[in-house]
Amino acid sequence: MKKLAFLFLLLSAPGFCGGFGDFEKYADAASLKPFARDLGALLGSAIYHTGRGLGFAGFDVGLREAFQFNPSSGDGIMRRAGVKNISLGWIQGEIGMPFRLDGFVRGTNYDGLTVAGGGIRWSVMKVNDTPHSFQFMLALAGHAAVHEQFSAAHLALSAVGSWRLCPYAIPYLGVGMDRTRLSVKSAPAGSGLIGDHVTATGPRLTLGFNLKPAQFVYIGVAANEFFNGRQGLETSLGVRF
Repeated sequence: MKKLAFLFLLLSAPGFCGGFGDFEKYADAASLKPFARDLGALLGSAIYHTGRGLGFAGFDVGLREAFQFNPSSGDGIMRRAGVKNISLGWIQGEIGMPFRLDGFVRGTNYDGLTVAGGGIRWSVMKVNDTPHSFQFMLALAGHAAVHEQFSAAHLALSAVGSWRLCPYAIPYLGVGMDRTRLSVKSAPAGSGLIGDHVTATGPRLTLGFNLKPAQFVYIGVAANEFFNGRQGLETSLGVRF
């Protein structure tokens, strides 16, 4: 398990770059929507790591990390702050409920940004662990992100399918849409931005692979295409019963 944790941190390391604290210094009207879109792309990431539901009374707890390679071209806030990769990591807990529903909550506090979120997933198909079985689920998630200089409300809709290649390897493919409403609390003097609100939307595509190196333990790695002109990566590590 220690080796798995080290691997998770190694995969996540390129994303540990801040920049949220420079919002007040570099915010301008043209950068607000791209900044909100970049933030929303991360908030909507790592919601799932397979298309299989937990099943009634099942549970999952683990670490999640999502990051984007470079801010989008219009995100002058992050770019002027010298940020190369934008990152967010969470602790996420999940529980299986009746009617093929899974509920989950997650949260983080990083670089002055506090995020609390959660949602619900519905397995379209009954849980099936036979070899080469296909599983498909829909997910709805919401987050509140609070920083002393800005705040954001995020909503994500996602769909993911996975194929059980073998008992220890499950590739998955997901699509989603993120909607993020950003509120400005602090901005450069004279900018007139304080109190402004912008809303940004953007789709994302995820292609990942989930591995089970030990009973109840999983590690996942996925590539993201955020359709804001940028790509990213997400990782997951946890225990699932």
